[in-house]
Amino acid sequence: MKNEMAKLPLLFSVIFFHVCFVEPHSPVIFGFGDSLIDTGNNNVLLTAVKADYLPYGIDYVVDIFGFNISGIPTGRFTDRFNLIDLLAKYANLPSPPPYLSLDGLFGDTGANFASGSCGMLNVTGAEFGDCSNFDQQVKNFEDKRDIMVLSFQNLSDFENYLSKCLCVVVVGNNDYMTNYFSNFFMYDQFKAYNCTQYAEILAGAMTENLERLYYLGCRRYVITNIAAVGCTPYERDQSGIPANKCNETQNSCIAIYNSMLKHQVIRNMKSFFPGFNAILMDLWTPVRDCARHPSACGFKTSSVPCCGIFLNGTCTLLDLPCPNRSANMFFDGVHPTESMYDIFVKACFNETDPSPCDRPIGTIIYK
Repeated sequence: MKNEMAKLPLLFSVIFFHVCFVEPHSPVIFGFGDSLIDTGNNNVLLTAVKADYLPYGIDYVVDIFGFNISGIPTGRFTDRFNLIDLLAKYANLPSPPPYLSLDGLFGDTGANFASGSCGMLNVTGAEFGDCSNFDQQVKNFEDKRDIMVLSFQNLSDFENYLSKCLCVVVVGNNDYMTNYFSNFFMYDQFKAYNCTQYAEILAGAMTENLERLYYLGCRRYVITNIAAVGCTPYERDQSGIPANKCNETQNSCIAIYNSMLKHQVIRNMKSFFPGFNAILMDLWTPVRDCARHPSACGFKTSSVPCCGIFLNGTCTLLDLPCPNRSANMFFDGVHPTESMYDIFVKACFNETDPSPCDRPIGTIIYK
């Protein structure tokens, strides 16, 4: 039975990751989220938000016929590895392929459902074209789950297997950056809500999808809050904010949702859904701290992106990026460099104090 189970494909993805254990220490990852973890799903979608061209992937290395070829754009919105890649790296797991690839559909190394520009709300990101929002990503997970169960001899074995999987949620950044904080007319309906009311809408959407995943059999979660997007070069430029400063009005608005996520959404899930086990990863604090004090985080700058950017904050096509990517906090106008991702992911495995995670990720992956 073990050999049979070891061949099974599993699931992962708004900013969610999903890790399933085939053998005691051999989980696979499934991701749900946005461009912070998208590894190529947007490559095949009809959207203006893509990262399948240089300078994205400038440091990404691919083995082609035994030769290591660098500078390969894969659809990751950064110079090399993003958040999910690094999480997989520190967990000694393969990074999950995008769901909309053959490996993601049929492979046995997990799947990444994340889609750049998307959010918790179905309308978020729609102005850019096709978007696999959080609802659709969970539906894709359900479709893959229906295929997975066929590989088990009985439903009980499958449910036990799935209960050992880890879901990582990385979603909501675009619900503020491209939706609530934007001036695009299609989002005017949300301008009638104050920050608290809007946060309640997002908290409701998050709760609904966490419940869906729970009823599909998921029990273990890593959930990120929303980053301090008021510190990104794009939002600073839009607001006329000087270097090493942030749009604190935006950050304070986001903090209201983050508090609801921690004290209401996750707490209620733990209270009312037996076996629900979640780690909260804080993106808001390290992004804000490093943006305000870049040298303390090892960066030369936090206000200048590593590439020239389009109006939507992504890199201009074939732009020559900065020569020392590790010295920049941001690769484009909104996405961190690998070096910035590494700061909070590594800390969540190294048990540093203070840590962005409320407990080490290893305690939920290898338990």
